[in-house]
Amino acid sequence: MDCSSDTGLVSWEQEERGALYRVHAHGADGHAVECSGAAGGCQLPGMHCGQHYNLTVTVLDGHCDNVKYDLALQSAPCRPTNVRTSLQQCPSTLATVTWEHASGAASYAAAAVTAGGDGADSCNATAATSCQLQQLLCGKTYNVSVVSRDEGCDSAESEPAHLTTAPCAPQNVTLDMQCETGNLTASWAHNPDADSFETTVVSHTGAQWFCMSTSCHCSVENIDCGHHLTVTVVAVTGGCESEPSAPVAISSVPPGGSRGIARPDEMYNPSSEFWVYPGVSYQLDLPGKPPREGAQEAS
Repeated sequence: MDCSSDTGLVSWEQEERGALYRVHAHGADGHAVECSGAAGGCQLPGMHCGQHYNLTVTVLDGHCDNVKYDLALQSAPCRPTNVRTSLQQCPSTLATVTWEHASGAASYAAAAVTAGGDGADSCNATAATSCQLQQLLCGKTYNVSVVSRDEGCDSAESEPAHLTTAPCAPQNVTLDMQCETGNLTASWAHNPDADSFETTVVSHTGAQWFCMSTSCHCSVENIDCGHHLTVTVVAVTGGCESEPSAPVAISSVPPGGSRGIARPDEMYNPSSEFWVYPGVSYQLDLPGKPPREGAQEAS
């Protein structure tokens, strides 16, 4: 078989000089095709894919027609149809490829290639009509096609399906904390694969803040003093989130402050923390107790 053109190739050694050989092929689906030649062989064009053909070779020598051979030929497998792709739950870059069974196929091979050619992956299946791509890159769009295979032929490629993977995690996250206003701004490198970004700020106390942005920065307001903060950013494309960025830590404590612990005789909660800054006056008011006369200045 010439698999690329669905052409059957028949050859012989000529036994009678001047004799004409005629080949008749009859497929399992009823399709029939013929060819003839005087020496060497002939071609059976336009054979249907995925069919078993019975061939008869007749020698025409001008005196009598003799059926010399009964042969068999398997045409190229049909190409797969209805190829579909689906990502596993984001942010995974694993994807499943499915298709419909193709006549004449003994196995299948799926190939995924990025539009720019900078990424490729493949998977194979024998009895099944699905396989899993496991080495996809984040933030890429792939063209995915499948071919059928038998012992001697590959089919033509299927119509391609398109697959977009989860966006890549934001990179180079930097933070700017304005303690006077309680505003925290997170910035990160440009990410063309993302539609939007979600920033998560977590305090050591368990408090959380969130902000959404379509640009490369986002601000959270009204963060009180005294928090130790961890910030991560995820990119979002079509409802699919990336892996979180590398966490970045910062404190909402102005420079020069020192930590203190409230003593039990001063507050009802002995584990409460406060921050002391030189030159700043403090007054502690407790429930049920009158305010102190005069505030003590920290030094």
